[in-house]
Amino acid sequence: MKLDINPAEAQLMRVTEDDRQTLWNLLQYMLFETSPSGDNVANADGSFSYEYFDKYFTYADREAYLVKAPDGELIGFVMINQYLQKVDNGHAIAEFLILPRFRRMGIGYEVAKRCFAMYSGMWEVSPANDVAYQFWKKVIDEETEGTNIFEDGLFVFRK
Repeated sequence: MKLDINPAEAQLMRVTEDDRQTLWNLLQYMLFETSPSGDNVANADGSFSYEYFDKYFTYADREAYLVKAPDGELIGFVMINQYLQKVDNGHAIAEFLILPRFRRMGIGYEVAKRCFAMYSGMWEVSPANDVAYQFWKKVIDEETEGTNIFEDGLFVFRK
């Protein structure tokens, strides 16, 4: 069934302690989905580890957002931090997921643009696989008019 959601109507909701389990569940799905091309190995209980998860609830330089449809249905999530590999100051998209049924509708593009608009300055994005690379290349090229670099598996740009 084709969903009809206007990307501009997707909501970014800051994750609170009450949303911890929801974020964890979505993160588990993302870690599973990216496991063929990443270092994500399932634990004995079938879950995936994410050593920085608790820091999104205790550190001021990390924030997470649930992406929801106007009716409250979960669309995905984004995690932003200030852990940077190539520049001294700025922000990074640490994790990003749009659930499969909402992909190719422009929602991911809209969410990414909103994230970049939250903070001016330097950004880093590390795509998890070839599909993610194509998505981020399109978004970042359009947002920066092509003034970005991709080096060592990382997009670096000023927004």
